[in-house]
Amino acid sequence: MIRLQPVRAPRHDPPRITVVAPAGPVDPEALQKGLQALRKEGFEPRAAKGLDARWGHLAGRDEERAHSLQEALLDEDCDLVLAARGGFGCARLLPLLDYEALARRAPTLIGYSDLSALQMALLARCGLPSLHAPMLASEWSRGLDPPSRDSQLAFFQAGLAGGPLQELQLRPDQVLVPGRCEGWLAAANLSVLTSLAGTPWLPDLRGAVLFLEEYGEYPFRLDRHLAQLRNCGALEGLAGIVLGQVFGCEEPDPDKSTFSAEHLLEQYFGDLGLPVLRDFPFGHRPPRLSLPQGGRVVCDTEKSRLLILPPGSPILAS
Repeated sequence: MIRLQPVRAPRHDPPRITVVAPAGPVDPEALQKGLQALRKEGFEPRAAKGLDARWGHLAGRDEERAHSLQEALLDEDCDLVLAARGGFGCARLLPLLDYEALARRAPTLIGYSDLSALQMALLARCGLPSLHAPMLASEWSRGLDPPSRDSQLAFFQAGLAGGPLQELQLRPDQVLVPGRCEGWLAAANLSVLTSLAGTPWLPDLRGAVLFLEEYGEYPFRLDRHLAQLRNCGALEGLAGIVLGQVFGCEEPDPDKSTFSAEHLLEQYFGDLGLPVLRDFPFGHRPPRLSLPQGGRVVCDTEKSRLLILPPGSPILAS
């Protein structure tokens, strides 16, 4: 089980946000729309170096993206580091970061999808919490739905440590396996998490309630990812599993025999002996609730309740 670092409250009011591009190249128009959206909320976001860079399918060369990201995370004048977008490329940065320096700074990195590779690495190497949440040029630029906006703004204003207690009432159809569990929160894209297997950047997930989402993977690829997680031992010792949005994962050939994504998830998670929920509101389409990596989770299907608390919160007894 990992040892989580403490998180601090924002130093500035309003919190100072730096926008980075550690993955795919950023569309200039979307970037400006996202910056304008945050300014309307009362923030003054700053653009890190290299947001206009492009190198193949990446926002600049690996060394340049890593340097820009680390500079933002170590900036004492910055409270929150918000990714412009996901895509591809974050895994290429993992060997290039100075995790000892980052552990001393205790930054808050915000993003999801491909960004979950960086968030998992921060947990594995530093025990640093972060925020699994919408990004600037991919969601804020298009306008967030009210639940996604309200969830993220609560963390923007108060930071991870002072973030909200999120309580959700569970529907019966969301319960794949009933039960009660308590644990720390780890959230990732399924295929991104699987890509970390066998590396130093996959955290020890024992005691975690694992939140997973996926988009655009054919069923045979889902099968491969799920088998890899099981075979590498990543599912051992989990407290529970919460499945978010898993969509766009259908086989396009109607004549090809295949399991559905839902059937595959039931096969791999249905007999682990721990609570499993599905259809939770996070992932690649709205609503997208913000999830504090390293936060605390209490799930009780008998009471039809799921609680998400910020990092540092004590485990609840009821």
